[in-house]
Amino acid sequence: MDIKIIHFAETGSTNAIAKDYIKSDKRAPFCILADRQTHGYGRYGKSFYSPMGGLYMTLVVSGADFDCDVITRIVGEKLLGVLSGCAKNLCIKGVNDIFMGGKKIAGVLVEKVKQCFVIGIGINLKQTEPVPDGLRDIMGFLDVDADKNELVNRILQSLVTNH
Repeated sequence: MDIKIIHFAETGSTNAIAKDYIKSDKRAPFCILADRQTHGYGRYGKSFYSPMGGLYMTLVVSGADFDCDVITRIVGEKLLGVLSGCAKNLCIKGVNDIFMGGKKIAGVLVEKVKQCFVIGIGINLKQTEPVPDGLRDIMGFLDVDADKNELVNRILQSLVTNH
């Protein structure tokens, strides 16, 4: 599958951009990447703090009759598999959050627009700035030297292949 990748140094939200692109008739599949999000969000509209040093991406694929919760579970499991190659002792909490050492290091948000799934993934790779007071006890980082391009490639391969 040929996926067009669109990169931003900073954006409000990769999911929001992806949804705007869909509404303006951009055809799936495509992937939005950002080095930082200023208005990242998760399930139920919760804020997702997205500092520099993380990996924030949204994959848009065509889809029809699947439920977003089913897709969220599948994406969470596949993301866990990819990240397990970078770190140990990872687990999924709920259907969309990946934790390491009791702290959230990644999240998944799946939304549906028209006949497309908007699959948002946020991963805290390296801490590059102080974590806000209210998040210190819950926000963690993989804290590994990962090649972002290689990680994106592995995530996309995992999501678009049937193995």
